[in-house]
Amino acid sequence: MNLLNRFGQFLVYSNLWIAICSGFWTLGSFRMIHGESAKSLDPFSQWVFVGVNVLGVFLFYGFSRLVHFPKPEKAESELNRWYIQHRKWILISSTLVTLVLLSYNIEMLWSWRFWLTSLPALLYLVKVKNWSIRSIWYLKPLWVAGAWWWFTVGMLQEPDWMGSDGVWISASLFLFLLELSMLSDWVDAREDRLHHTDTWINHLSLNQVQFGVAILQGVVTFCCDSWIPVALLTVSNLAYWLIPKYLKPGWKNQFIQESILVTPLFMQIIIDLWQE
Repeated sequence: MNLLNRFGQFLVYSNLWIAICSGFWTLGSFRMIHGESAKSLDPFSQWVFVGVNVLGVFLFYGFSRLVHFPKPEKAESELNRWYIQHRKWILISSTLVTLVLLSYNIEMLWSWRFWLTSLPALLYLVKVKNWSIRSIWYLKPLWVAGAWWWFTVGMLQEPDWMGSDGVWISASLFLFLLELSMLSDWVDAREDRLHHTDTWINHLSLNQVQFGVAILQGVVTFCCDSWIPVALLTVSNLAYWLIPKYLKPGWKNQFIQESILVTPLFMQIIIDLWQE
């Protein structure tokens, strides 16, 4: 059991699991938006891009942990204690991933698309004195969801994604990410209070958040000839009901939160099986 616990901590706290889930999220949302046309694309190219996406997310989270590294006297959570004990590993692994990405395509450093894709995430790391995007309670969840959406959904679409229901499904995916971002703040509330971080929890209730997102998803469903927004809303509401009530903060809780990102790909597999 101790071995399983150590492996779970490594998988989740090293950011490896969220990077893997990001790859599945990217592939699932791409197929969900493009539908049948996505099947005609070269599978190898899709998986190569998913691999680059996984490495990119792993790299961002690794460096974000180093930039906002917890102080030893405030390391009350299991997560922060793990970071302090494995700081060298985070630095070495982030450096190696950087070298792998550069060896894959060093020309991307001079690509406007690369910097445009990375800009929201990079701005999230900026801290000037005591000010940062993370410190603005109403902007933080929107920015996190927007950065995730931009990196894994918005910048990956083909020119035809604006047609049909692509826009509405994309909007539904953003709302799904927004709920997950706010759920993460809910679970991390104790740690945020320790660091005197103001979050939406100090201003809104969980029911208000669920009700607001449900209305927005309802509008998207009305405009979209698809059951996808309803399914995404159902999954996110189940997560809001289950995680805060029945799971204690720790790697198991975080594992389940991050696993929810696999939902679009899982839903798309069900759709494909249903259509066969």
